[in-house]
Amino acid sequence: MSTTYVSFTPAEREQARATDLAEFLRRQGYDLKREGRGSVWMNRGEKISVQGNLWYNQYTREGGDAIDFARRFFDCSDYPSAVRFLLGADVGVAVINPQKQEKKEPKPFALPPAN
Repeated sequence: MSTTYVSFTPAEREQARATDLAEFLRRQGYDLKREGRGSVWMNRGEKISVQGNLWYNQYTREGGDAIDFARRFFDCSDYPSAVRFLLGADVGVAVINPQKQEKKEPKPFALPPAN
């Protein structure tokens, strides 16, 4: 059995984490209301405050960065899918690790029979 994982460059990881959430939501077609230094996004009756790349849910008292936001509100089940969602699908490189073969016990050294 082989394992597949997605490798992102440090720049891709940082770019995804630093995504401006208000701008991201506007590009997705959502309306936001300015409130104080940030914006508010009403999601299914919940008040989500966003400022820069950070968010905070006023009702559940949880928050995080842009990657956490994509995982929580846009059904990105894992880290790679959240990064790809924030940056576009053409990032990251899929790497396949083949299952390691079992090491065979080396045969003991023996001389061939004499002629």
